[in-house]
Amino acid sequence: MEIHEKHCTLNPQRECRFCTIISGSTTSIEEMLKVMPNIEDYKLLEDDNICDSNFQIETFSGLDEALKKAIDKIRELSDNCPCCILATLRQCNLHMHAFKIFNYKKEVEEFWSEFNKREFELEQRSYY
Repeated sequence: MEIHEKHCTLNPQRECRFCTIISGSTTSIEEMLKVMPNIEDYKLLEDDNICDSNFQIETFSGLDEALKKAIDKIRELSDNCPCCILATLRQCNLHMHAFKIFNYKKEVEEFWSEFNKREFELEQRSYY
């Protein structure tokens, strides 16, 4: 559990393994959290929310656009680290809203594809 906690995306003092690969150090989660939108600013009035007899669904206006802008800024701050983006979304509790914008699985696959491509190119250059 100690190893998990050290790298967990919900740990504010986490050490990011991907950032270590990218730049050798972990990106500050505090800086990334500052650019995230406040969900309360995008909630519609209660009268505008969808409801039935069993539950009420909160609705939002403009949140998707605000999240897209915030994720773009987080990409810059984290050198496009998918784990840091996920950690930021989870720690500000917006991950459920952002999953239609940010696909962690796809982002990780792209990360490893680019990483392996660069490693292969470096290896090829060392032979000649």
